[in-house]
Amino acid sequence: MSAHPLASFLQRIRLDAAGLRDVSTRDYVYLSGWDGTPFTAVRDRLANDPTLRVHTLDSGHDVCRDALQEFSEILLLGE
Repeated sequence: MSAHPLASFLQRIRLDAAGLRDVSTRDYVYLSGWDGTPFTAVRDRLANDPTLRVHTLDSGHDVCRDALQEFSEILLLGE
């Protein structure tokens, strides 16, 4: 394990209109096994968005350690 890169908190992703059109599926993965997660409200809001597939995994913050198989299956849905 290593510290999360500071830039990932400070820099926004930039996709132009063409880049957004190339994204065929959009998924949000909510990790329900993380006590005190600040993302419950985000999950609730996105659950009503018909352009998104919202997934819930019983995992802590380190999804690759706690639920690698389930997370991999979600990633492969976008192929």
